[in-house]
Amino acid sequence: QDYVYRIKDLAELKGPGFDSKRNKANFFMKNYDYGVEEFNFDKHGNECLALVDLWRQQKEDTEDSSADSWRYEIGAETKVARTLIKFSRELGVRGIVLKVEGKVVGVSLGEHLTPNMCSNIIEKTNPALNGASEFIFREFARYWSSCEFLNAQDDFGVDYLKRVKLSYHPIRLITS
Repeated sequence: QDYVYRIKDLAELKGPGFDSKRNKANFFMKNYDYGVEEFNFDKHGNECLALVDLWRQQKEDTEDSSADSWRYEIGAETKVARTLIKFSRELGVRGIVLKVEGKVVGVSLGEHLTPNMCSNIIEKTNPALNGASEFIFREFARYWSSCEFLNAQDDFGVDYLKRVKLSYHPIRLITS
């Protein structure tokens, strides 16, 4: 099932339902020398690919990577992210990169699905940076503020993705 959100809700993170997300994004802003730039493959591609590899390594180091299904999920996610970055120009995807002290520590890419809905195809951040994932997701929503809705795709049956996607309070779950 796909998770659909109101862009405005994600961009503002207002209300008690978003306290945790807002606090983590604010923590990131207060503790890191950061910048957000529009993704450009020529400028950011190699650093984004290296980030995806770092993300994979950190996930494998912190999770029970002895399980075959876990290794497959992380491997598949990594392959999709690397492929999307490599072919971003040909696919016409757009998005943002997050930098800390001038180095890429996050990437979030998507596309228009309809004139009023965008999708978030991939989002990767350095897991060692507290609040980076909450911050970049909010900034991605702001980047696509011309749309009313954001489709964050499905959870691929991965428990941690399901928990994260539900924690942002989707307005609709689309079952295909």
